[in-house]
Amino acid sequence: MANTLKDFAEMTSAPIEDVALAIASEFRAVDVAGAHANLDRLAESLGRLGERPPEDRAQGLLEGLTDARGLAATTCACPDSLMLDQVLDLGRGHPLALCIVHVAVARRLGFELHVVGAERVTMVADPGTRPPLLIDPVPGGRRLPQAMSWLCPHVVGATMLGLLSERYERRGSLAEAIRAAELRRIFPLAAENRSRHDTELRSLRARLN
Repeated sequence: MANTLKDFAEMTSAPIEDVALAIASEFRAVDVAGAHANLDRLAESLGRLGERPPEDRAQGLLEGLTDARGLAATTCACPDSLMLDQVLDLGRGHPLALCIVHVAVARRLGFELHVVGAERVTMVADPGTRPPLLIDPVPGGRRLPQAMSWLCPHVVGATMLGLLSERYERRGSLAEAIRAAELRRIFPLAAENRSRHDTELRSLRARLN
């Protein structure tokens, strides 16, 4: 039996791509095995990249996924830009989804990257370098916030659900917006974040009356 989003929310270090795929599965049918196979193929296409020094492998990963494989950010505000399986199929997605692809592919190549973020900007960084080496999966780069923090899979999942809720609300899909906001409460987050999320959920539910 496949793990559910609740199962991954109870894990301390769930694979971030599994969290993202479980989120997508809450809204539509998802070929999880196919998505994993796509990630495997991306990693295989990059050869022995994981054996290079951190700076070289970071550059190789970025070039391999963005230049050679065409992975790119999209300005589309539709929910599909956050559905990892769709992003892998189409090669386009929200920057947060692109971060997840980079993290998942790097792990398959034998090295670790983690998501970092601040002020709604997410990137990935190599925790094995000092200071951590930043990688922006958006071609051309973006302006860095003054301070960025490591984001665990729980925070990444909650962030993704918050973005989905916003997108569903904007397209008038209130039931899906509420569903995304409800699912966000599954993750064990800090009290101040839970309080803010509960306030946003109440606001959405009030629109049903």
